[in-house]
Amino acid sequence: MSEALSQLDFLRKYSGIDCDTLDYNVARELGPFINCTSNQAIAYFEAIKPENHDIIIKAAELANDYDPDEDKCIAYGVKALMVLLSLRMLPYLTGSVLTQSTMRGAYDTDLTVKDALEIVEIYKRLSPGIDINRICIKIPSTYEGLEACQILKAKGINTLGTILFTLEQAVLAHEVGCQNVSPYVNELKVLLFNAPAYSETY
Repeated sequence: MSEALSQLDFLRKYSGIDCDTLDYNVARELGPFINCTSNQAIAYFEAIKPENHDIIIKAAELANDYDPDEDKCIAYGVKALMVLLSLRMLPYLTGSVLTQSTMRGAYDTDLTVKDALEIVEIYKRLSPGIDINRICIKIPSTYEGLEACQILKAKGINTLGTILFTLEQAVLAHEVGCQNVSPYVNELKVLLFNAPAYSETY
């Protein structure tokens, strides 16, 4: 007769731990984790650390090469920054890097799809040969966002339904093929950062 599992052992056996930071020192010292999640706010708070100055320079160079138009350059630079920070985490993960699409596309299916495809292309550009199954795009669980998830699923791109508050959103996310869902609980500073006035170019 097998010994009954303690509650802690039960959790260890049936739970997985994701990394909710882009600080690769955390992943290196405490990993491996399964997935690494992020958003524009997480990327910002990591990027402003003095030791990550070189990553900002690299993202800016990529953005400048992409398009001289200032708005497009900034938007591309934000995506490149998130990808560069996420790629540092990949060696310490057994699953995927979860990168959030632009909040400007929360109610725009076409913009969300375009943004997600661009994020995937940046991953491919910076890490040739990357397994696309290790990339997952976080998309707001609005009607338009979930519609974009369905389109991206058909293109072989994994998605996660984020900013998810209700059971109905979770069911719809499943029905359109999201790989994961993320019930939304966050610090006030993150909610503020993701407000339209702060995320206009993201």
